[in-house]
Amino acid sequence: MSEKYFAYVDETGDLGDLSVSPKASPHFGMAAILFPASAAGDVRRMITDLKDEFRVPHDKPFSWKEYVRDHDRRLYVADHLSMLDKVQAIYVYTDKAAVTEGTYTTERGALYNYVAGKMLKNILWAARNSGVKKGDLTIRFSHVKGFDHDSVSRPYLETTLPAQQSLPMELLDSLQWVAATKYRESDVADLFAGCLNEALRPGRYGHVEGRYLRTVWPRVRGVENCTNASNYCAVPLGFMAMPNYKVISPGWFPCPDCPKIK
Repeated sequence: MSEKYFAYVDETGDLGDLSVSPKASPHFGMAAILFPASAAGDVRRMITDLKDEFRVPHDKPFSWKEYVRDHDRRLYVADHLSMLDKVQAIYVYTDKAAVTEGTYTTERGALYNYVAGKMLKNILWAARNSGVKKGDLTIRFSHVKGFDHDSVSRPYLETTLPAQQSLPMELLDSLQWVAATKYRESDVADLFAGCLNEALRPGRYGHVEGRYLRTVWPRVRGVENCTNASNYCAVPLGFMAMPNYKVISPGWFPCPDCPKIK
């Protein structure tokens, strides 16, 4: 009997238009975790242990923004994420200011769908390459507050996008948008997203921090096979930057000599 797989997705940054709201985040992206059902206990246990360590009520979501705010905690959390050896992490993000063609960053629904569509594609390919069989994959995106995913995102991800390109949609058992409080696995996706956020969003004095992302890099899809001579690495299906790879900072990217970002 084949094993069930699960993917949980959480976003980082906001959907604001920089040309209208200069205080909007400079990026919008997503982090996903993909793992077999046999690893679900380890994923959930990590959140339970972190809540105990940081004295977070168990009925509260364990979010990076609220509970992982200082450097020591962030390193501690990143270390724990890096030890989830059956988990594949997948990142997709867009640098809003670098987008000069198209208008997808100026409309919330279009921006969300564009990034979510890239993420769906990457999850499906990762699942296929992991041996997931027909109907054995459940994908759960975190619900964005005030966003009607059923009327805006579901038609795009389930109908429009698959019609544009060949995707192994038959792997899907269910595609859902869920409240952040419902699954501890969503908290883990949030923590991976937090590591990316710190590498992309400048602090008070304009600096970014890539150490957390470099710490969890062993979990990113494809890095276990990545060498300078390899045709298979984290880029683009484990780590996708848009509109191009020029937006990646060599100051924090774990593989600065990667030929795919030159």
